[in-house]
This record gives sequence, structure tokens and C-alpha cells, in this order.
Amino acid sequence: MIITIASLKGGVGKTTTAIHLAAFLAAKGKTLLLDNDPSKYAIGYDANSDGQGLPFDVLPMARAMNRITQYDHVVIDTEARPSDDDLTDYASGCDMLVVPTTPAAMPIEGLVLLANKLSVVPEADWRALLTIVPPFPSTQGRETREALVEAKIPLFEAEIPRAVAFDHASKAGVLVSEMGSRGKEVWAGYEAVGREIYGQ
Repeated sequence: MIITIASLKGGVGKTTTAIHLAAFLAAKGKTLLLDNDPSKYAIGYDANSDGQGLPFDVLPMARAMNRITQYDHVVIDTEARPSDDDLTDYASGCDMLVVPTTPAAMPIEGLVLLANKLSVVPEADWRALLTIVPPFPSTQGRETREALVEAKIPLFEAEIPRAVAFDHASKAGVLVSEMGSRGKEVWAGYEAVGREIYGQ
């Protein structure tokens, strides 16, 4: 299975999503995370773990092309704000294109444009994923979800809550599930996303 993570803007949890979906898939088979983002954040995350924290391999795209066939699952962390052509290429070349988006960004117009572009790629299977969703009593998450549904944007049922545990996990180079009870709670969001993908 090949899962590609792409975002329409920065700061929406793209690499965090790539890392945690790779962790979910690693429990199903040998998994590779390809870091194709010039910032190389996923590679830096892995380096912070001293080889102990991540249950999958992380490689830059340029060094991994001849090794992909050795893996059951591949997750691709793309560059931020890819071009329209790159997005359609990503969508046609993977099993699922995941597009993280935050309620605060309210990028409904951008997602509508993306949906229109991908409508000409019949093999494209993609969904938006709400990330960094603020807790109750904020209604941002619910309102954004309702707006996306009304705009007929394909959307994961699961969503990822905002949590400081993600920052702590990043600094330690480990999965958020290692960050105590709150970490396990927010990891459940990525498990739910993984089940939506893998259950197809």
C-alpha cells in the first residue's frame, strides 16, 4: 500500500501525519517513510530517536527508489504546497492521498479547487483529514467539518485533536503514543484514520 501525504499550506501536521500513519502501517507489515520534503523533518524526527523510537524505516526519496519493492507499505511525505501537476501525479500514483487541514485555516476554497482538479484523475482516491482540532468548547472542528461535507469534500470520519503531546514526541523522536495518557488518547485518532484507510 502506498499512502501519500500532501498539504495545501504549511503548519497543518503533514509530517506528523506521515509519521503516525507509517507507524500504524508498520504493525501490518514492513513500512518505509519516504521524506520528499526539502525540510527533511521526518529524517530529523527519526534522528532524534537515536534509532530507538520509530518502528519503520525513514529515507530521503532520492536514496530509496531502488528499495521500495522491499516494503509492504510506503508512506510519502511530500513537499509543502505542491504544484497542481504534482498533486495530480501524487493522486494517480498512490492508493490514498491524504490532505491534512486545520479548522483554523478554513481552506475550503482550496479543497474545492483540489477536488475539481482531481475529478479528472479517475483513479484518484483522496480525503481531507482534519488536524489540530481544538477541544470543546471550541466549535471550529464541527463547523469546518460541516462546511467540508456541504462542499462535498471527501473527508475522514476520524480527526486529530490539538495536543502538546505532539510537540513533546517530536523533540524526543518518538511516537505520540509514548507521551503518557494524553499521548495515547490522541494516538487513537491516527489509529482510527489508519483503520479507515487499511480497512478498504
